Amino acid sequence: MIQEKQIILCADDYGLNPNISQGIRQLVAMQRLSAVSCMVNVINLAQQAKQLLELRAEIDIGLHFNLTEGYFVADRNKPMPSLMKLLLRSQFRLLSAKFIEQELNAQLDKFEQAFGRLPDFIDGHQHVHHLPRVREVLLKVYQKRLKQNGSYIRSVFPSLGYTHLLKAWILALTGAYHFKQLLLRDQIPHNPCFGGIYDFSDQTDYASLVNRFLAQAPSGSLMMCHPGLQATKAIDLIAGARSKEYGYLMSESFKQDCERYQIKLSRFKKA
Repeated sequence: MIQEKQIILCADDYGLNPNISQGIRQLVAMQRLSAVSCMVNVINLAQQAKQLLELRAEIDIGLHFNLTEGYFVADRNKPMPSLMKLLLRSQFRLLSAKFIEQELNAQLDKFEQAFGRLPDFIDGHQHVHHLPRVREVLLKVYQKRLKQNGSYIRSVFPSLGYTHLLKAWILALTGAYHFKQLLLRDQIPHNPCFGGIYDFSDQTDYASLVNRFLAQAPSGSLMMCHPGLQATKAIDLIAGARSKEYGYLMSESFKQDCERYQIKLSRFKKA
């Protein structure tokens, strides 16, 4: 008998807009997700948190640490930079560690206020959490605030089942490989492998992407997804991809694919 594999399927960007949040909640209610990553610098956070907490028995709920979308929590008059600007500044060590620490603590405070507890895990919107300076701050704050909580951290290396080789290489070269080594060194709970990388093109065969990951991933691996109800690109640049992901994850085909590979969607299991 083939041993069942436990996989974390995590929906990112909860709270970014109502279409995304509603679609994610519907998938949780159908037991098609096992984790949800939440943004906190969003409108109506308290209400969205309350609605998600009603479903929390089946999922891990984490902080989607954000440095590139909207406005900072620590300084509400200061817009966040683009990903490219943040990426360049991180590689040249031009980011302010003090400000990043203030912002991370502010987002954790806001999460704790909305959900009544610290996050089960932490990751980064657009994977910012593995970048130089950001990762050092995250590890420092983890030791102070999250270690005793048993929170885990998302590792985005190594990546499996991707359809966008360049994106995977960029992640590795900008810090994901080194961050993985730091997580191992400090014995911080994290996923062994990662999936879900692609270019968010409407033309991507998303079902094939998921199937490749399910076939390759060892038990305990984590795959991100970005589902949402249908919206226009004026509201959300990757609305088409979100709608396609939602449709597949809600489908009978996804359920059958999980059964084919002996997959059980599971919350993070600490060693």
